[in-house]
Amino acid sequence: MSFLNSQGLKEGGYIMPSAPETASSSEMEEVMKASDGKPWAKIDYHNVAKNSTSDMIMNMVRGFLVDFVIVLLFCWLIGKMTAPGFGTILTAALVVGLISFLFEPYTGNIWYKFFDIWAYFLDAIVAWGLTGLWLGWWLRRGRTQMSSVRIPEREKELA
Repeated sequence: MSFLNSQGLKEGGYIMPSAPETASSSEMEEVMKASDGKPWAKIDYHNVAKNSTSDMIMNMVRGFLVDFVIVLLFCWLIGKMTAPGFGTILTAALVVGLISFLFEPYTGNIWYKFFDIWAYFLDAIVAWGLTGLWLGWWLRRGRTQMSSVRIPEREKELA
């Protein structure tokens, strides 16, 4: 940290080795060739650490609110389905989890390998799987699986 602090870095992300921002494309290509097969590092540098309890509480509140809005948006999507059953809701939730994993963590992992990519995968699948289980029960409570399915022949008999 002392070395990084002494470099006068701006807050941001750094990849080492890399060419300077002002380098031409041929200079950048030379750096890429010279570093091929050698160690590299990605650093997220921040000038000031913010570890107070109030910062942590606000981050948790914001995280909860974002998650709540995401689940409301998912419920809206489910509400647009004709007659979603428990299995449909669970499968839709797992698909959303898979999409969220593939879009951000996995795509980032293609370029900059994450040592914890499987943790991201488990976070997405387990969280959305539990969401699907709960919503599959909650949104279908009090209804049988076939209660919203209309069978035209049966309607004629009842009429």
